[in-house]
Amino acid sequence: MLEAAVLYSMKWKSFGYSIGDSLVMNIISTIAGIIIFRNSFPTRWADRLLLLLMTFAVTVIIEGLWLVLNRKSNTIARALLVAFAANLASYSLLALIMQQFAFAFIAVALLLAIILVNSNKLASEQDKAAAGKSEIQ
Repeated sequence: MLEAAVLYSMKWKSFGYSIGDSLVMNIISTIAGIIIFRNSFPTRWADRLLLLLMTFAVTVIIEGLWLVLNRKSNTIARALLVAFAANLASYSLLALIMQQFAFAFIAVALLLAIILVNSNKLASEQDKAAAGKSEIQ
C-alpha cells in the first residue's frame, strides 16, 4: 500500500491502477530478488547496507522496466523515477526495521524532494496548457 500511495501521489494512474501496478511489480521484483540474492545473509553492518543498496538498485530497474512494459504511455525515465520514489518509501521502512536510521532519513528526504519536484513540474505543465487554451479562446 505504501508504494501504491507513492505511485498515486506522483500521478502515475488512478489509485486502483497504482495498487495493481505496485502489487505486480513487487511480486516480480521479490521473485527476482530471491533468485539473485538467495545465498546472501551478511552478518556485518556494512555488508547488510551494501546488500540493501544492491537490492534497491535491482528492484528499481526491474520495477521501472515492468512499469514501462505495462503502461506503454510513459517514458522509461518517468517509470524509473516512479519506481525509484516508490522503493525509497518502502526501503526507508525496511531500513528503519534494520535500524539503519541514517539511510532511512536520507531516503525520506529524497522521496519528499522527488514528490515536490514532480508535483511542481506537473503544475507547471497544467498552467502552460491552461494558458494555451485561454489564448485560443
